[in-house]
Amino acid sequence: RALREGSLVKLDPDATTGVIPTEITLSNFKPGQLVFAVARAFNNKGGAREWSNMPGPGRGDVNNRITWDSATMPKAPTELGPPAIEVESLISKNGSTIGMFRFNTKGARTTGLPYIRFEFEMLDVAGNVMQEFEAEPTKDELDELVNGGSIRRALPEILAAGEQYSLRTRAKTAAGWSPLSGTSEVVCMPADRPVQPWALLSEFTSVRSIELKWWGADHNG
Repeated sequence: RALREGSLVKLDPDATTGVIPTEITLSNFKPGQLVFAVARAFNNKGGAREWSNMPGPGRGDVNNRITWDSATMPKAPTELGPPAIEVESLISKNGSTIGMFRFNTKGARTTGLPYIRFEFEMLDVAGNVMQEFEAEPTKDELDELVNGGSIRRALPEILAAGEQYSLRTRAKTAAGWSPLSGTSEVVCMPADRPVQPWALLSEFTSVRSIELKWWGADHNG
């Protein structure tokens, strides 16, 4: 604990073998965390004049710190917060609705690895998955997320006017997928004019009358 808190730890020779320890195991770190420590040796003349150099990448990639020898292993990212449908962006026309939604990664941890993909599920009012779709973030979008911002994307073009929908998401890094987020607020799509009815038909006629039938058009909310 003292070493984890940045304090000096002294390792004496083993009381039985007389061997001086040359390693120590530390615990309770977070996944994907860099750990730095320095050492100094002593003999009968006193201590070394200089501390050891700070750890470098070792066998890892100098540009990818999560691969450094002194980094704890990463794991899949933690759960994201629920996305949000932008109500003010919704437009209904010809029975369908288009619009935008946004999401961010505030409160979630990548555990040392960058996000490489986001997956979304569009849900109906009963909570059934209507469609799954994915998005790969650009570098600028990743920078926006790191700085606490949000990403905006278009909703899938399967939404019916006047119906209610919600959305949830999960994120992927090289270590795997995060759990699914909570569900966004259920939003009702704007209403629209009815669509064109089917052509009228007749199944009964007489010399003076005719019975007309038709299928009513979708009311679109």
